[in-house]
Amino acid sequence: MLGELTKAALTLCRAHSAGISVEEEDHGRKVFRWRAAAGSWMQYLHGTMPREASPSSIVLDTRTPQLMAFPERHFINLPSSLPPLAETLLVPFDVDGVTVGTVWATVHDESRRFDREDLRLLQSLSECASVIYEMRQRTAQVQDALTRARDGSQLLQTISAGLVRENDVDALYEQFLDAAVSIMRSEFASMQMLADGALSLIAWRGFHPDSARFWRSVDFDSATPCGRMLRTGERYVITDTEHDELLAGSADLDEFRRSGIRAVQSTPLRSRSGELLGALSTLWRAPHEPTVSEFQLFDVLARLAADLIERAKTDQALREADHRKNEFLAILGHELKNPLTPLLAGLE
Repeated sequence: MLGELTKAALTLCRAHSAGISVEEEDHGRKVFRWRAAAGSWMQYLHGTMPREASPSSIVLDTRTPQLMAFPERHFINLPSSLPPLAETLLVPFDVDGVTVGTVWATVHDESRRFDREDLRLLQSLSECASVIYEMRQRTAQVQDALTRARDGSQLLQTISAGLVRENDVDALYEQFLDAAVSIMRSEFASMQMLADGALSLIAWRGFHPDSARFWRSVDFDSATPCGRMLRTGERYVITDTEHDELLAGSADLDEFRRSGIRAVQSTPLRSRSGELLGALSTLWRAPHEPTVSEFQLFDVLARLAADLIERAKTDQALREADHRKNEFLAILGHELKNPLTPLLAGLE
């Protein structure tokens, strides 16, 4: 589509060359890449030019069209291999309100001069370029979402299999944190278990050690999202910790700053019967708002995490019951043995 648009610019403006240049990052430096080209400069398709050497830089800086005669007089670093530039007309185009590149037409001798009609035509074509690039960006976003959904589903399948055969609960906690970070594209994650009315930190990723110690137990009075979740029983999201009224002036905000955290979400973990068991949280270094599709996968992960915690609590209860049973039998044996001692002595 971009190629056809460039051919249209070449024909409509009666130019010798035409193209679309887009600003990109290349090995740590800013360049303009020729994403489309037609005419005499077709051979440079997909090539790059340093930003400082390109007339497109002025267009992006000013966000206005530019008409330049013999631009090599001002851009002395233009590659010497390029054909001569008698006159160049460049028009910016935007994607989501940000100017990202130019649509341009060039003549290589003085047989032709661009006029207002050429400007109008290029401006119309630049609007088409904006639409094409926005479509391309949306397609890339959809593909990225599908890829992450597939990867997330594979992670969930791995964890589901682990719940069946894995006896190392701590190792499973780590797998849950890996999956949470991957699905939500976060830098931090934590899992908490509800015990005696407070959330106890059982696994965490990325916190400063002092912050982990501070949050080892979170109760109803906490200003954190997990504390608010504990009060309401619902998921809580803070998109920017620096602009949250309840966090302002709190010790929790100090810990968020210590660990470099700017956004948090905490999701309740509930048993199959609806009992609150704990929380699974993800946290980000920059202000962030998770998407609906991310939460769809994450909620499946939270369901599995709740199953793990419920099983861990059941196993712990069984171990405690077994321990109490053994203690009872030992005491009973001791008490029964004492009354029988004289009788046993008489039989000897």
